[in-house]
Amino acid sequence: MEPVRFPEGDLPLGHGDVEATMQLCGLVPSLAAERAAARRLFSGEGHPEPEQYLPGVGEEPGRERRFMAWFAFQRRLPEGDTPAMRAVQSLLTGREEQVALRAFAGARYVTAVVTKLRRGRSFVLEVEQERFPIEFPEMANRLRQGEIIVTGVLPLPDGVWLMTPGWVSLGMTA
Repeated sequence: MEPVRFPEGDLPLGHGDVEATMQLCGLVPSLAAERAAARRLFSGEGHPEPEQYLPGVGEEPGRERRFMAWFAFQRRLPEGDTPAMRAVQSLLTGREEQVALRAFAGARYVTAVVTKLRRGRSFVLEVEQERFPIEFPEMANRLRQGEIIVTGVLPLPDGVWLMTPGWVSLGMTA
């Protein structure tokens, strides 16, 4: 899938904007029923088998952050949009709204290998033949070359992607 291309002059979203949008999706009263239904689905509530997490994956606050990121950026509401898209439509207008909507519409949830790690700068996530270049200095210092992670990614201009909150390392390398 090709990354979304933004019109000349548009400024991309930042990690802080994505975090704030996710937090907002957890607070908006009009999304309470959808959030509750999504939480039941995400947690496997009602499934006959008890949930079994990999070591370190099922603990809080990580599990809640993974749920909120999935809910905000991946979960489709009955109208076809996501909670993040709905939040943006209620808060922004004009070009800012269009930039955010394009990024959130292109959201992906991937299990990927960390490659081309540049400490303190950036890294690339790879899934088979797809590459997701990410500029995120803090994460570039935390991750290891070859580490397998599960995360959401959002497309930004020029083929760069942004990680959503709630990522998890599977504790293994490729």
